[in-house]
Amino acid sequence: MVTVEKSKSREIIALKPAQYTYPVFIIQLAIQQRIISFSSWRAIEKNFKLWAQFFNLPTPDFTTIRQWFLKLGIFELIKSKEKRTDWIFIIDTIVEQGHKKCLLILGLSYQQWTEKLKAKKKTLQHHDLDILAIEIVEKTQGEIIESLIDNLANTVGKPLQIISDHGSDIKKGIELYISRNPGIIYTYDFTHQVALWLKKDLSKNHEFLEFLQQCNVTLSQIKQTKLSFLRPTSQRSKARYHNLDILVNWGLNLVQYWKKQDFSLITTEFIIDRETLFLLREELDQTSLRKLAEILGTKASSKTSFYQVITEKFGRELCQKKVLIISQAAELGRRKFLEKLGWLLDYEKQLQIYAEILEVFAKAKKQLTQQGLHPLSQPDWLELTKEFSDSPWVQKTQQKVAQYLGIEGQKIPQNQAFLATSDIIESIFGKYKIFASSASNSEINEMILTLVLSTTKLTPDKVLQAMETIQVNDVNAWSEEVFGQSMLSKRKLAFSTSTNSIKVA
Repeated sequence: MVTVEKSKSREIIALKPAQYTYPVFIIQLAIQQRIISFSSWRAIEKNFKLWAQFFNLPTPDFTTIRQWFLKLGIFELIKSKEKRTDWIFIIDTIVEQGHKKCLLILGLSYQQWTEKLKAKKKTLQHHDLDILAIEIVEKTQGEIIESLIDNLANTVGKPLQIISDHGSDIKKGIELYISRNPGIIYTYDFTHQVALWLKKDLSKNHEFLEFLQQCNVTLSQIKQTKLSFLRPTSQRSKARYHNLDILVNWGLNLVQYWKKQDFSLITTEFIIDRETLFLLREELDQTSLRKLAEILGTKASSKTSFYQVITEKFGRELCQKKVLIISQAAELGRRKFLEKLGWLLDYEKQLQIYAEILEVFAKAKKQLTQQGLHPLSQPDWLELTKEFSDSPWVQKTQQKVAQYLGIEGQKIPQNQAFLATSDIIESIFGKYKIFASSASNSEINEMILTLVLSTTKLTPDKVLQAMETIQVNDVNAWSEEVFGQSMLSKRKLAFSTSTNSIKVA
């Protein structure tokens, strides 16, 4: 057995595309560094050079690696897709700089979805999906979306279900398509529905908006101080309500940190200064305040040494009565916390309400992930909610979920369960955005093939076939046809005619 495996490994290592310098395993390793490790092209090149110090490995340059990536991506994109009668289409768009948008349609077979449900494999993985279509368009009117869906359905088969958010153009396009192809289930993505509910309830909530503003101010104030480990997370300008749980959890964790009353992580220092005396003016008698004034300016590097200072001044018996009050006023870590983060303590009750609301949504999402969306989703939910808090906020939230499950669940045939969220497409978009964010001009370009390769299980045979099938001319022709002249190329041409460029010595 071991001999067979070694023989197979040697065959893979020796495998090389026709007229190629580099073997397949090097090509595959290079592409996987990009997709799995998010390495830049130049970083991948340097990785190979590092490995070459210890192993007899070739070292491809970054431009070659980029070409391999594009070839494999195009190969996967243009290959014929399986024709089925049980597709679930997941649809969304992505917008970057420039005037172009990318429409992505993922495919999941109903057979595969039900198998995952039965096996209790609750989370979809990228490789469970097929990239059925990537369309780069300048406009996304409903009629265009409908035409794209129709063309795809003619190629791969009509879907049983289409799931998306309710972006106006996508919604219109899907509804137009379904009006001509009745019987298809159109499901509103639950995650987007939750974000819409939160936005409606909170975007005009004065207290919540003040909380967000305070978080932003605090982040800028403490990110380069000793309090930086307690800073709030950065808020997203888009899809803010998709990630509200992160900010709420931060707030509640900070409240718990305050209740511990241990601020040594900020600083262990104590000081008797005028602020200490001011804070204690109503806590101590005049005699005690005068004694503290006598040691004004005294510092201690720890709680133990501070207690020693107070004991020497007040005596052991009085120290035991007064040291806690004095130490709280003199503790620099506590002061720093209250100065920059003390405002949050006023929001504890409100944060607990937000947390309860988010917990309701999380339980609903868990139900939909484990069971799928089915005709009895609403009754199952109502049974589950009997255990919930009777808080008005919680009751209102669970009623919203029940209404959603009633509307969407009644579309599902008896004894069947379908997908209720399009989170997987957001996850794939997220991987693409990691690469797009590193570009100076992040317009939609060839790196959109990241979406394709994110769902691809790479094998040596697949890499070999792609390298021998797709040529450099194919890559250039595809890029020109889909994207035309890039924004960066236009920028270079526009500025190349300048005769007044200023050079700084």
